[in-house]
Amino acid sequence: MIEVESKFKINKPIDVVVKYFSEPKNILKFVPYFDELYQIDESTYRFKLKWLMTLNLIAKKVCRKMEKGYEIIYEINKESKPRFHSQLYNFIAPINEGSEILIKYIYEGPFESYVKREASIFMKKFEERAFEEISSFERTLTNIPIEITVNKPTLNGYIILKEGVISKNEEINILLDFAEVESINGITELILSDSKNIVKIKFENGTVKETYGDIDKLTGNINYMIKKKK
Repeated sequence: MIEVESKFKINKPIDVVVKYFSEPKNILKFVPYFDELYQIDESTYRFKLKWLMTLNLIAKKVCRKMEKGYEIIYEINKESKPRFHSQLYNFIAPINEGSEILIKYIYEGPFESYVKREASIFMKKFEERAFEEISSFERTLTNIPIEITVNKPTLNGYIILKEGVISKNEEINILLDFAEVESINGITELILSDSKNIVKIKFENGTVKETYGDIDKLTGNINYMIKKKK
């Protein structure tokens, strides 16, 4: 097993940095062997690895708030030959002058020495270009046309970010992660309901502030809504 690590500071607000790392396309642009990224759901992605041979791979994403910052993890487990385990671990913490970023790549499988060398190149390249890349990403967040924001559905002073129906309780974790990340420097509320029960969870600055109801009692088709304070 090999590990490659990089740690550096960047003068960018943590909410922007977290959103940047939450979109895998921002990371994969620095890795020339990855191609054709396709999002299956909120936490699952399919892409091609074109290295020695072409492989179709599935990556799982986990985003969670920790005591001192945010973890964003991308993980690949390939059980068929060639077998390997790969994880890109990112930890973003707020500091006075912006954010501190820790990136750790862990790999276990064939050609470990070669993979370690390539991962080191990726780390160096990303650290050199991080400020420029995240600044460009930040402009896409702030330069949203006004009419798009105005036309979003609103409810009692909240903008509705997402709403729909899910049929599996496991999908609730995806909604919780989304609502938590969206609440950084703001307030979001996740509402879940079935034919008999309703659950409300309010997030503020990436932390659960209020809860109402019991998620474990939800069954069958579950209606959901995620809204954000204007």
